[in-house]
Amino acid sequence: MNLEDHPFFGNLSAEQKARLAKDVEEITFAPEEVIFEENSPSDAIYLILSGSVAFCKKREDEQPEQVVSSSLAGSYFGEIGILTQERRSLTARAEGKTRVARVPAPLVESLLTRANDPLGNILSSVIRHLQSTTHHYITEIEKQEKLALVGMMMSSVLHDFRNPFSLINMATHLIRKKAANPDDITRFCNTIDVQLDRMTSMMNDIIAFSKGGETLDMRQLTLSGFSRALEESCAHLFKKEGVMIHFNFEEGEFDGDLNKLIRALQNLLSNAVEAILQTKQPGSIELSGCVDGEEVLFVLSDTGPGIPEAIIDRFFEPFVTFRKQGGTGLGSAITKSIIEAHEGKISFNSSPETGTTFRIRLPLQQTSDRPVLLYEA
Repeated sequence: MNLEDHPFFGNLSAEQKARLAKDVEEITFAPEEVIFEENSPSDAIYLILSGSVAFCKKREDEQPEQVVSSSLAGSYFGEIGILTQERRSLTARAEGKTRVARVPAPLVESLLTRANDPLGNILSSVIRHLQSTTHHYITEIEKQEKLALVGMMMSSVLHDFRNPFSLINMATHLIRKKAANPDDITRFCNTIDVQLDRMTSMMNDIIAFSKGGETLDMRQLTLSGFSRALEESCAHLFKKEGVMIHFNFEEGEFDGDLNKLIRALQNLLSNAVEAILQTKQPGSIELSGCVDGEEVLFVLSDTGPGIPEAIIDRFFEPFVTFRKQGGTGLGSAITKSIIEAHEGKISFNSSPETGTTFRIRLPLQQTSDRPVLLYEA
């Protein structure tokens, strides 16, 4: 968008636009670059010519900023501080490569004294910002209330399950002592113990996710060992008729929390299996793992119908589901949080023709037992 085409100048003549353009500075910001800081002087209005801008509020205790709202090309921001003569109440940050036009406060004030139309435009913009901020705030409050409810529910469930879990563990110890074929029985009992631990860990993950924090249990892992542990944990998925699952892991070592990474990959595998089954057509899933430079790379591809377009932009948000049987809608959000807690990245591409492919990259070396943020709205 050219400066003279921006709606802010919509009611001005070509001559007026040309004259004003001389005092307007066009600036290009890189992704995540700060346009202005919270509590900085309100010295200009910014017109978005391309890209988008997020508005963030600082938090206490050094927690990440809270995104309050965002604006796209064709809109403008910073007008509230000019009108109230107060400092910036939010930080403005470019979401991607963004081009803006900076209109200095004196020029804005001269426009307000010359004509009524710009004032009307500014007041309309204020209203739109308030509406956008209110909607975003309500959405986040609803999300946090849902997370709190899930956390309380899982705390109650875990409390009720502790006694049965303890009895099952006790039974496995007694079986080991009295077994006629100790090797087989020991293997089966060990499997029961491991799965009970993982069930407890899953519930603890959901509780931690709802509260916002957790600590990773970092260990040095091998790709081959991780593959075996994941395959054992997902044994029930391999038995699904009409779905072929193939693992292809190379040799290598990396740092990670075994149970949480299994949880993350199991969520993606489970989603892929369910998607293929819904098509009522045979399909396949391939999961590979390898060392790629200073990172470990996992690639999971399926031949399913692809992620529905209705949720593809919100796939990793909590409580986002689409025609899924059961579930809380937290699986994908927890997966992303686990990967980011490992200082990693997860991305995907998806289409009805080619299915879905996820790529997960984690640094080979991590810091042990460090506190992490598993979820932040």
